[in-house]
Amino acid sequence: MKKVSPGVFKVTNKINLDEIPTKFDLEVKKKRVKKSLESTREDLGEWQDKLYAHGKYAVLVCL
Repeated sequence: MKKVSPGVFKVTNKINLDEIPTKFDLEVKKKRVKKSLESTREDLGEWQDKLYAHGKYAVLVCL
């Protein structure tokens, strides 16, 4: 997967949101994404179980 630099998203001056594209092409392979998604899903599930067992915290995923 192509690495993304956080600096690409840093806003340093005034911007007009109408001029900013909403798509970001990472040139990813479908099989690799599915494998990564499954791994991430398992990790999030484990964290949610641990945090829920504590009785005070939970996992929130924002897309």
